[in-house]
Amino acid sequence: IANQEFLTQGQVAESVLNLCDDKIAKILNGKVVPGDRVFYPVRPHIGTTTPGVHQPDFGGKVIVFTIDATDKADAERVEFLAQHVEKNGGRAACFISQSTPTELQEYISDKCHSHIMDIKNPEEVEKWLNTAKTNHGEILAVVHVTGKLPEISKLTELSRAKWEALTEKFISTPATVAQRALEQFVPGGDKDPRLYKDAKGAIMIIGPDLPIGRKVTGTQRAQVEVFRGALRPFTTTVNQELSDVLKSKIRMFTIFPGTVTGADPSNQRIAEAINFLVSDSAASSAEVIFCVDELR
Repeated sequence: IANQEFLTQGQVAESVLNLCDDKIAKILNGKVVPGDRVFYPVRPHIGTTTPGVHQPDFGGKVIVFTIDATDKADAERVEFLAQHVEKNGGRAACFISQSTPTELQEYISDKCHSHIMDIKNPEEVEKWLNTAKTNHGEILAVVHVTGKLPEISKLTELSRAKWEALTEKFISTPATVAQRALEQFVPGGDKDPRLYKDAKGAIMIIGPDLPIGRKVTGTQRAQVEVFRGALRPFTTTVNQELSDVLKSKIRMFTIFPGTVTGADPSNQRIAEAINFLVSDSAASSAEVIFCVDELR
């Protein structure tokens, strides 16, 4: 490691272990600790509902949904959002992960224009995004639905394979989709970052819901928060790079449905978040993560 400026893996593990201490976690909760040696100010980046905007006319443009559904509620959410797009002049294209249960694949396919794909394979994601653009026209936004956290008893008792399947579902796959979407909005941007300047585009990750019901345990909530916690710094960093470094107008929002009290999430609020994301106001929004159901 050049001039010992960076921490070793062991030192990082030790630091993280200390940050997990209850007392320290309470002090740091919600604040960003920079990983590099530069302490720069971080804007407030987590909000509740998105600002209201007039219902846009999607004007024949395409909104692509990539779907990694876990249960019927995930499939119904996709149906609701796809209908929202279509009834406001847009076109919805649904690409469903082949690991989604068959009955959910069929449910979504009956409701909107769909294809089954290997969502974990970057080349395949790229191929289907290209297909959507060729067959349907300009892509306005790419919306990735992670699906809910599957039923598990204890995270700490999962086998290695099951744990890796979860990190893939909630961390690697959303990142793959976001990366390939960026290439759609800025062809050649990976080779020449200057192309990002003033480019437009919208990406949304709809993260795992908080559990529903009055008898939800702290453990159940904490299990979901492990994966939400990984998506937060990812979202913040991507947007900070896009806006501050690359001077781009592309934004990536992350939506976390559900409430800490276990109330039912509202798909209408997610639809309103899509309206805001594709509006011109989104580029100047400091907030990029929205817990849309957390209302007083």
